[in-house]
Amino acid sequence: MAALVNPVLARELKERVRGWKAPAIITTYLVMLGAVVYLVYEAEKSGATNSFGFSAAAATRSSLIGRGIFEWMVFFMILLVMFIVPGLTASAVAGERERQTLVPLQVTLLKPRSIILGKISSALAFIFLLIIAAMPLLSVAFLIGGITIGDVFKAVGVVLATAVIMACLSMACSSLTKRVQTATVLSYAVALLLIGGSTLAYGVAYAIDESRGFDAANPPEELLIGNPMAAVADLVGTNANRFGERPSSPFNGIRDWLDPNPFANSFDGGFNPGFEEPARAIAPDGRIIDGGNFNEQFFADEFADRVDDGDQPFWLKSLVALGTLSVLAVVISARRIRTPGTVER
Repeated sequence: MAALVNPVLARELKERVRGWKAPAIITTYLVMLGAVVYLVYEAEKSGATNSFGFSAAAATRSSLIGRGIFEWMVFFMILLVMFIVPGLTASAVAGERERQTLVPLQVTLLKPRSIILGKISSALAFIFLLIIAAMPLLSVAFLIGGITIGDVFKAVGVVLATAVIMACLSMACSSLTKRVQTATVLSYAVALLLIGGSTLAYGVAYAIDESRGFDAANPPEELLIGNPMAAVADLVGTNANRFGERPSSPFNGIRDWLDPNPFANSFDGGFNPGFEEPARAIAPDGRIIDGGNFNEQFFADEFADRVDDGDQPFWLKSLVALGTLSVLAVVISARRIRTPGTVER
């Protein structure tokens, strides 16, 4: 087994877990997630409400609380991963340059790709430890209700995917710079650009599109294709159910952008107490869907089922795009440390 382990990974793991930083990071991480669970539970248990302003039924209140805790936990897990991973990875190559230990590492029998993958794997192993440590807190939401074991696995998978993406991008920043401070600032700038920059661009496009007419604003979702938060919102976020109820979640805004609720769009049948006149709904793509009567207007999920554009889900397209960018970052990092003679002198 020792022969199969990447020597760079073995050395990095020993250095990482033997100091005081690893226990401090794990403790801080769990304390913050525990505080999130407590605060969300206290905020939600007073009574969930639906989109019409009525209090949710007692039978569904527990599921809404559990779902809200789950989505808030996933949100903060992603935020913490995007904050921790650049700090763990940005110094991987730049730190070797500052200590003047990169050239001896380059002249070993290890290939540049093995060096890069070993350092990335060490950061991901620590992130995997953080996720395992947070599983008992995720089980709290599972026990309250509103989520399934499949939702838990999807959340863990998307957190790991985000960690891999950020580790690869931060490694590229580290390999392209000569100082740890520069690599760290550049890594956090990339994370901020992926989340904040794409969200700002989509918000501006949404406001411009909304001001041009009375139809629903639908800017191109490609503006959010590089935003990990958008992929998470599309994968684990939820729309309001047929009774207008939805959990309190940080993903609600982005989820509404990516998958508008047809019930929230305009109807040109009007309110009909007799449920006699047919109503029509304007789908997100501009098509008109016959509702049949006002009763079917209320059940918005029936309208949503009739809209099928045959397109791939947004989260899949986003992860494919970010995965391609990550592979490119690893290739660039490996090429950057391939030749010690001209690069490091």
